[in-house]
Amino acid sequence: MVYKFERQAIKNNRGRYSFESIEDWFKRLKHDVNIATYQKVRYGDLEVSEQEIDQLGQQLKEIEQSFKGK
Repeated sequence: MVYKFERQAIKNNRGRYSFESIEDWFKRLKHDVNIATYQKVRYGDLEVSEQEIDQLGQQLKEIEQSFKGK
């Protein structure tokens, strides 16, 4: 989900820099995203609920929509 979002961001000239953390990237994009779900899976190898996945997906979808509006 996040990988797909990153590819879409690159297509819209809003990709993440190689030195940039995901937190810094979202700050630069001026979007407040709860990335705890991403971090649980990426760094903690923890399970997440469907609700957490849906929430992250919705947040990423909203940011993608803002790409199209600019």
